[in-house]
Amino acid sequence: FFSFLARKKIQKKLHQTRKAHRSLLAPRSIARQMLGHVLVHLTSFVTKELGKTVVVWQEALAAPTGALPKNSVIQIWRCWNGEDERAASTALNLGLKVLDSGCWYLDWPSRYKNYYNKKLLQRWSEFDGGEAALWTEHIDASNFECKVWPRTAFVAQILWHGDAILVLI
Repeated sequence: FFSFLARKKIQKKLHQTRKAHRSLLAPRSIARQMLGHVLVHLTSFVTKELGKTVVVWQEALAAPTGALPKNSVIQIWRCWNGEDERAASTALNLGLKVLDSGCWYLDWPSRYKNYYNKKLLQRWSEFDGGEAALWTEHIDASNFECKVWPRTAFVAQILWHGDAILVLI
């Protein structure tokens, strides 16, 4: 009986802690925005001091104007609801470089045609490159090769041919 009560008490405390963390990191929370700005400013300082180029996710575009170093590379990864197109346009208009990895997640159950049906391919000549990513939530030794190699070949073809791929498909 004691073990049951102790477990319930611990579970309740964990739930309260998770709830507090979620509210701190909610998309519109002030804490999350402040953390984002601090990271952008810290990254900017370090890259200027060391003379390095920083690659940041597209969320960094929400930082105040001028906070990102001029040689920053914006990695586009959120490809739903046109977010990739808006982020790429914003980055390019700010004179920043763009790296595309949106919707090229090798573990997603995407059809290969989805890899080619990206509006961003029409602006490919303005991009600095792309990346295919593999997360392991749905991948193990039994399905690694059948997921990785066909999808990687499609992404490689797009990266190699760029916007000329639109003529090929």
